[in-house]
Amino acid sequence: MSFWTQAQDFIVKKIFRHNCGEVLDYYNQHIIKFALAPTPEGKTMLVGDSITEGWTNPPRGIMPLDVINYGIAGDTSTGVRKRIEQIITAKPAKVILNIGVNDLNSDQAGSLAVNYPIILSTIQNALPDCKVYCCSMRYMNVKLNPDFQERNNRVTTFNRILEGHALTKGMTWVDVNVAVAPEGFLKLEYTEDGIHLNQDGYFAEWEILKTLV
Repeated sequence: MSFWTQAQDFIVKKIFRHNCGEVLDYYNQHIIKFALAPTPEGKTMLVGDSITEGWTNPPRGIMPLDVINYGIAGDTSTGVRKRIEQIITAKPAKVILNIGVNDLNSDQAGSLAVNYPIILSTIQNALPDCKVYCCSMRYMNVKLNPDFQERNNRVTTFNRILEGHALTKGMTWVDVNVAVAPEGFLKLEYTEDGIHLNQDGYFAEWEILKTLV
């Protein structure tokens, strides 16, 4: 853990919690960390949920060190929309956006349909030169859990909707399932729980994303 990471953790866990008199939830802990972190302009930024957050977590660490990771485990499109000003303030040159599956898993599909185009428009209007890459939601592995098939059906439906929003705004749609779920479900060798990527899964997906970073 770097000195700066240790300093951030100390500030969040000791100072903020002491002054607020409560334990900050995971989402708000990260919002504070992002606000405290030095963020040079013109970088590539990852925005998303747990799989996005995992891109720069050990033992993976596949992404280049200068990539800014704004992934928060458990985040939804509503969460990204709430923190969109923080994303814009950092003035990234590129944004790799991967959000939505937690909306579907928590029956917030309606919110996803509303929030997604607003997120894209907000970034586009505030940062017209920023390149936005919209990644598809990943399929899950139905062999580990047959109930995931229904969720995969919803992923297919909403990926089409999200792709339409991305292309309408002239943004690039990136189908990561080509790398990790070519048969319509997450490959068993790329996951431990049927949902999240293991290290092999990250390496497989990196073959697509490395051309964007």
